[in-house]
Amino acid sequence: IVLVLLPGGRFRMGSPEGAALSTAAEVPAHEIDLAPFLCSKFETTQGQWLRIAGTNPSRFRPDVYEETPLLDFDLTLAFPLTNVAHGEVVEAAARLELELPTEAQWEYAARGGTETAFWTGDAPRSVVVRRGGNTNASAWQNDTQLPFGDGAAIVTRVGAFAPNPFGLHDVIGNVCEWTLDRLCQYGGPVRAGDALREDA
Repeated sequence: IVLVLLPGGRFRMGSPEGAALSTAAEVPAHEIDLAPFLCSKFETTQGQWLRIAGTNPSRFRPDVYEETPLLDFDLTLAFPLTNVAHGEVVEAAARLELELPTEAQWEYAARGGTETAFWTGDAPRSVVVRRGGNTNASAWQNDTQLPFGDGAAIVTRVGAFAPNPFGLHDVIGNVCEWTLDRLCQYGGPVRAGDALREDA
C-alpha cells in the first residue's frame, strides 16, 4: 500500500444547489478544515485484499472470468477490490494500523486541491479528455451516468488512469470507495481535524 501525505487545509465540501450531477446528500456546500493526513495512492487491489483477508469477494475477478470469451482483456488481481462490506474494510485497515478516510477527507483528496466539480474541471467530459477516470464502471449501482464512455468494458486495473494533482489515481469512477463515516445529510457536528461526522 503506497500512502501519500496530503497537506490538509480549508476546502469547500459538497455541491452548490442545482449543480449538474449533484445529489441531495451533497448540499449545501460548506467550508471544512482538515489536518494533514495519509491517503492511499491507489485503490486496493484484489491481490492486496487476498493477502490481507485471505479471500477475494470481488464480482469481476480472474477465477470467475478466466474462461469468458466476451472480455478482450486480461482480468488480473491488479484490478480493484469490490463487493466487500464496510465493517470488513474498517477492521482490516485497523489491523494494518490504518483508517479509512472520512467523507470530507475523501472528497478533498479526490478533488486534488482544485475547486472544480472534478479534479479535471467542471465539465463532466473533462474526465475523459484528461484521462481522469473510468466514468461509467459503477453506473449500474446508481443513477449518475455520464452520456459518453471511456473505452473500458467494466472496471480497469488499478492505476490505469492519470493521477490527480495530489498524485492519487482512479479517484473518479472505476469503483466506489468506502469512507469511515456513512452517507448522511450535512449539518451535524464534525470531529476536529478529519471532519468525521459524529451522527453518521
